[in-house]
Amino acid sequence: MSISSGVTKQLYALSRNLCAFIDLDTSLRCEKVIAKPEWKSVRAEIAHIRSKSPGGPRYDSTMTPDEGDSFDNLILICPNHHTEIDALQVERYSVDVLNDMKNRSMANPDPVESWASEQRLDQIAELLVLIAEYSERAGPRPVIVNKAPIKGVASVDMRATATFGGTVTPPPGPEPFKFST
Repeated sequence: MSISSGVTKQLYALSRNLCAFIDLDTSLRCEKVIAKPEWKSVRAEIAHIRSKSPGGPRYDSTMTPDEGDSFDNLILICPNHHTEIDALQVERYSVDVLNDMKNRSMANPDPVESWASEQRLDQIAELLVLIAEYSERAGPRPVIVNKAPIKGVASVDMRATATFGGTVTPPPGPEPFKFST
């Protein structure tokens, strides 16, 4: 039995054009794009979650040939991660771990499940608006005062304070901001 074109299309369609691998230690997703229009091939491999061959990783003797090549038993990953799960660290990647990885990678990201809550994002947006308004009223742009001890690192002295209640307290003196690079 071989993997049908319908199953292959389903795997690619649900992949969001990314390797399905999610690091077990950091929960970070692989960032490798699996296909681009200008490429002559794809950077992805269809891996079996449960091996169809005796002695293969996570072999399941009760699985039928049709089940072996079914959508439920396949995951789309980049070649590096295919090697990791099937050859280098097989013991870390159980059937349950790989099924969870596949399901998480194909799930639509929840826009609320971001780096900040909806309430916090509203507060940050409000603060950015206040800073922009203050910057317009403050006059001249920030002044570079000196070089930082480490190349590429800038230190910033922002003496203005803002609250989420809608007030901005200007800094004392003529220079509202000081940047050093």
